[in-house]
Amino acid sequence: LFYLDLYLFVTVAFAASSASSTATVCWRPMIEKLAPGLARRDLFRSPKYGAMSMLDAASASIGIAVASWWLACRDASYAWALQDLFGVCLCVLFLGLIKLNNLRVASMLLGMAFCYDIFFVFISPYFFEESVMVKVATGKGPTKDADFCEKYPDDDGCKSTSLPMLLLLPRGAAAGGGYTMLGLGDIVLPGLLVSFAARYDATLAAARGSAWANSAWPKHFLVVLFGYGVGLAMANVAVAVFEMGQPALLYLVPCTLGLFVAVAKRDGTFNELWHGPQALEGGGGGAPVPAAA
Repeated sequence: LFYLDLYLFVTVAFAASSASSTATVCWRPMIEKLAPGLARRDLFRSPKYGAMSMLDAASASIGIAVASWWLACRDASYAWALQDLFGVCLCVLFLGLIKLNNLRVASMLLGMAFCYDIFFVFISPYFFEESVMVKVATGKGPTKDADFCEKYPDDDGCKSTSLPMLLLLPRGAAAGGGYTMLGLGDIVLPGLLVSFAARYDATLAAARGSAWANSAWPKHFLVVLFGYGVGLAMANVAVAVFEMGQPALLYLVPCTLGLFVAVAKRDGTFNELWHGPQALEGGGGGAPVPAAA
């Protein structure tokens, strides 16, 4: 993307994947709740491809319609809300499919992403004359001169293009306008650790024969979630102080993984988490025996 002009291709691919993800995560559950009878009615049935219910057709149709609407109106002032909906659904779908079963893999993954983010934000300008990550995230600026764009702001050469794999939050006029951006990778990679912590807490609750609601607080989940919030706040403060884009994982990885490891070391569960609790290996197994604090 840094060397090739693939923004249109990536945007169309994002819209296509968003149609599927929103249909699965958002529209299907909503329609099933409002009209449960649609799930029992087949639109057609094929011996080769199986059956398609009215629920499948309705959710897919809404997903395609909303994604097409965003694709056609992605420069509108409200398009950021649809883009955020798509991004959240993609993250939910990803975290529902991909799961980590031990802290070793989580540490390797987050450690490599940590180094990758730092290199392509801070070190890449020494090799490519500009920050690769910032350039890819912010996209292309206007190609026409400022005077021309002042007269013809709707000209294609006066519009900026950016990748849609971001969550956007508009900033007020007092903050200089524009958007605060957070890449989807900065959500799903720490999110894998958050998911691992939540699943580990669930196995501890199961070992005690109780659910979260009737047991101790899901400590590891809350610690990692708190660390994510602190890291995200630090990243935003750094953007305001240094007035330049920041690699969010520079702050998120130490605040999530670091806190998780510190708590595991204190509780004496680090070895169990590092090699993987038995109950999480392969999605089954027996309940783990909590180590003594």
